[in-house]
Amino acid sequence: MERKSRLDNLTIICLLLASLCAILSALSGCGPSMKQKALRNSMVVLNATLAGAEEYDRAHQIEIIDKGKSKEDVVAKLTAYRDRRELVITSFIAAYRALGMAAMDPTDLNVKNALKIVEGVITTVKEFKSHKLEEPKKLDLHNDSDEDADEYYEFVWARSGK
Repeated sequence: MERKSRLDNLTIICLLLASLCAILSALSGCGPSMKQKALRNSMVVLNATLAGAEEYDRAHQIEIIDKGKSKEDVVAKLTAYRDRRELVITSFIAAYRALGMAAMDPTDLNVKNALKIVEGVITTVKEFKSHKLEEPKKLDLHNDSDEDADEYYEFVWARSGK
């Protein structure tokens, strides 16, 4: 029970920090130092969200194994779970890429886009943990295909709710 409350607290902290980052990015005439702080805070939020997702992932896979009725049952359930998890992984990749782009070229648009994508990742992770995440479209983001990357950026952007 203590572990679950710790994850819930981490989620609340991540959401508060993400909201703060969004407010900071919305300020017109943001100077470079404000942009840098917003990007830095977003990186902290993203890293904390990743840590929480990794902890959940590890615990959930152990739970699937422990509750499995047979080897085939466990393999099937782990495969289905890992297919859903792929969307979370690629969402993190998209967010880290967007933050890298914003750090390299901190225009208002790049910073705003990066913050929105980080918000989308937080939403994706929350839905994943609550088992409300739909089946992901299979895309290979690891091959650096611009077309696949653009589709994931659009997907994660849409999940930010803006």
